[in-house]
Amino acid sequence: MLKSDTYGHTRMIEEYSENIRWKVSNVISEDGIFGIKSKGKVFDTHPEEAFLYLYYDGMNGSERSVALIRKLIHGANQMRKAIASGEKPSVPKELGSYLELKKEGESYTVKYKYGSWQKAVDEKGFYSIASSEDFEPTRVHKIYHLRDASEKQFMILKSQLRFDVTRVHFVESLMGKFAVCFVAAI
Repeated sequence: MLKSDTYGHTRMIEEYSENIRWKVSNVISEDGIFGIKSKGKVFDTHPEEAFLYLYYDGMNGSERSVALIRKLIHGANQMRKAIASGEKPSVPKELGSYLELKKEGESYTVKYKYGSWQKAVDEKGFYSIASSEDFEPTRVHKIYHLRDASEKQFMILKSQLRFDVTRVHFVESLMGKFAVCFVAAI
């Protein structure tokens, strides 16, 4: 899975987001997941290319977009209430990309930064995966989720065995702890 600021992910969003968002020709599962494949660089400064897969999760994207809309409108309303009660409002730090205060005479007005707000809403629900293997988007999605499920199970198991936090230990005690966890996991 690629981070959202990775070159490969941002390039895939720029080039393909409108080609897969709710486009049934790119649906890969009955859960409203859409996917597309391309080949390109994962990192801008690294010359090696990989297969890049961009996915859009319709349910997740819709829910996250609505959550952002609610948060912004609520934040703007709170700022307007502060203005109405004679207080000097401040833009909440997490909303600074989307809201601004304009001083008009002796008062303030809350303004939306529609461009950045729209961009944030448009990008909700997208995620990317890079692979060295050339598979169809459906297969990569299934492989990733199988791997993700096993990693979550392993994380739970480590936590139950108290192996999730390892502080300073001698190498021998750490190896012994690892051996006990391995045997217990079997």
